Amino acid sequence: MKTTNRKSDADHDSLGGLSARVTALEAQVAELTALRETLSVDVPREFYSTADLARAKGVSVYTVTARWCGTGRVEAVKDEQTGRWKIPAHEFRRLVAGGGLRPKAE
Repeated sequence: MKTTNRKSDADHDSLGGLSARVTALEAQVAELTALRETLSVDVPREFYSTADLARAKGVSVYTVTARWCGTGRVEAVKDEQTGRWKIPAHEFRRLVAGGGLRPKAE
């Protein structure tokens, strides 16, 4: 029976140690979350990517790139170096605030 008690004591000790480590990790996560919130300052951007707009509007990058930018439904310019669409900040803010797409070109 002594063997069983020793094993039970060892299990209890390891669970206690695990619990203490989890508590320490939770405290570190809370600290990092608070630090991230402190450091997250809205830095004004001149342009946003199609992925940024897709995420903000809940649509696919394809929709923003091919259907909206490619057809002129949103104000966008092609980056000369990358060939990717860039959405000006004022257009991004307008669309995210609920502004509609431009009419389809006929």
